[in-house]
Amino acid sequence: MPSQRAQRTTGISGCLALIFTLTAGFLNGEAVQKRVLTEPTRIEAVTVFLDRAQVQRNLSCPVTPGVYQLTVPGLPTSIDDYSVRASGQGSAAVRILDIKVRPQRDPDTRDQRTREIEKEKQAIRESIRVVDDRLALLTTKKKFLESVIQMKMDSAKERKYLDKIPIPEWTGMMGFIETGLDTISSEVRSREQEKAGLKDKEAGFDFDLSQLESQRIRNKKEITVQFEVLRPGSMSLNLYYIIPGATWAPIYDLRFTADSREMELWYHAQVRQQTGEDWENVRITLSTARTVRPTALPELTPIRLGMAASTMIRDSKPKQLLRLALTGSNRIFGQVTDSEGNPLPGVEVDAILGNQAGSTITNENGNFSFFGLPNGNYQLRCSLEGFKRVASNLTFTGGEQRQVNMQMPLAAITEEVVVTGQAPLIDTRSAAVEHTFRPESFSGVGVPSSGGSSSRESERQVTGMEAIGQATARSEITEKSLNIQYTLKQRDSIASTNQPQKVTIAIERLPCRKEYLAAPILFEATYLKATVKNTTPYPLLAGRANLFYDENYLSPSQIPPVNANEEFSVSVGEDTGIRIKREIKSKREEIGLFTKKTQVTFETVISLENFHQTEEKIRLQDQIPLSDSKEIEVELLPPAVALLATPEAEKELKEKGNLSWDLTLGPLEKREVRFTYRVTTPRDSNLLTNLER
Repeated sequence: MPSQRAQRTTGISGCLALIFTLTAGFLNGEAVQKRVLTEPTRIEAVTVFLDRAQVQRNLSCPVTPGVYQLTVPGLPTSIDDYSVRASGQGSAAVRILDIKVRPQRDPDTRDQRTREIEKEKQAIRESIRVVDDRLALLTTKKKFLESVIQMKMDSAKERKYLDKIPIPEWTGMMGFIETGLDTISSEVRSREQEKAGLKDKEAGFDFDLSQLESQRIRNKKEITVQFEVLRPGSMSLNLYYIIPGATWAPIYDLRFTADSREMELWYHAQVRQQTGEDWENVRITLSTARTVRPTALPELTPIRLGMAASTMIRDSKPKQLLRLALTGSNRIFGQVTDSEGNPLPGVEVDAILGNQAGSTITNENGNFSFFGLPNGNYQLRCSLEGFKRVASNLTFTGGEQRQVNMQMPLAAITEEVVVTGQAPLIDTRSAAVEHTFRPESFSGVGVPSSGGSSSRESERQVTGMEAIGQATARSEITEKSLNIQYTLKQRDSIASTNQPQKVTIAIERLPCRKEYLAAPILFEATYLKATVKNTTPYPLLAGRANLFYDENYLSPSQIPPVNANEEFSVSVGEDTGIRIKREIKSKREEIGLFTKKTQVTFETVISLENFHQTEEKIRLQDQIPLSDSKEIEVELLPPAVALLATPEAEKELKEKGNLSWDLTLGPLEKREVRFTYRVTTPRDSNLLTNLER
């Protein structure tokens, strides 16, 4: 492949195909040439939010002074028109004139093919009519021949006439009728097969027309950017737009080893997208922001109580929230999907009752729910940019739960959106300077901001890199005031199939304190609990965790949200590195002169052995029985009584009969723990049988 320097030196003719046309427009009162760029853009980078994505398209080339027009066709209909913006970098000076988002004008190929298919379909229909006419004629001939066979001669004159017909003539006539019926039946079968084949072809043409109509709806937007180059040089032009249908969720691998005081954290993300565009070899940034949430705190309104629970609803004014007392206990829940059954996150769902409406947003699985609704006639309405609005009517009479699943087809584009504004000068010699047409739409939600000093001061860059084995330790992580962004070091490709794809964010080594728990009265095994400190400069989101111990997979788990420098606990599971065994010895005797009683003394011996090469801490638990009767006495004997030195230990023993020891076992150390208790019961009682086993 040629080097970047070689590509830049090829000139305009080598980098772009420019078509020069004379336009009727004027810039600063002078006639100019508009140069139409036909070089396709490519998706360079994608920022995936929790409920949608920002796509960055790029076109790099050398430019000379003049007015240029760049058209990006074939974009999905679901992009947010007002999110489209442009930025640039390089050595050229550029001024953006305007941006248009409109239906893609492509009448030649698809409309011509539609006309061809309709013409062929019309010819098939004509052939079907010819076959139908022939079948009708054959049916008439068949009925005539059958009527001859069924002819009746009732009068004497007619019977006399029939008697005069010779037998050979009768035989010939019957043979003629039989041959005629056979010929007609054979042709009818042939014609019906011909008609079935024509019907199949007609159905195939109908399918092709439906596919073309589907293509007419999908991938129908195009973006047109006009800009003026004031100083020649190299230019890298970027286009940004927001599109729904993308999401990501954290997933972790927690790797422990027997003799290490560190846990290896593999921080992954499962990314799904069904935006209508495949992301091929792009830079991926994962953001924790939700772009559909309001940027301002709603104003507090009075809370009024009725005889039933209240719920939040809003009146007919957009986004104005209030609380009203409700008197019902109805509930609506369901899922919103696209026409192919894929869940749609970020859909605004309204439950409208008269001039009041409850509002919610679907989650990443497309689910929504309303509760505490009063009786009445409701309209359930779903809205999402790029999709047709759908609605459903339902009535509640009291205490009902309704599941309503809604399906939203893609919307056809019927209008052109022009995003305009003042045209400030962009000197692309300074990096990350951009012209934002609607900055208020992206304040604080992870979209690259304009290049001001306040933006740079509000960010903290974490770019340190570490190496663990052969793996890269950390992607570039940017912490902004309202969210975290993870820019992956490696490029990835994610197809628009809504199938999960795992990408790696970071690999970290975190310090952990190991503690072993054992209750041999339940199981003669020790269980490892690890307390891990998040020493990374970024928080960990709540998510699924896969546990590994000495490279062996154990089980799935979950971790909670963890801030930087915060600790969290992980139950790893059974560890065979510490062996434990519990034995019971008992001694029975009869006591009392007048009232005979049975007294049994129990001695419990717990053996522990540490096979690790490191010192380990273990919390050991056991218990003695509790008495619910005055006739039964339970007494803990020395030296185990010394365990009751704290009020907490005495409370545990009194309420639950629990005993506990905090032990430290050295490498390869063996130890025994003993405790003795005595139980006194009436003489003939068999209550102690199970304890003595």
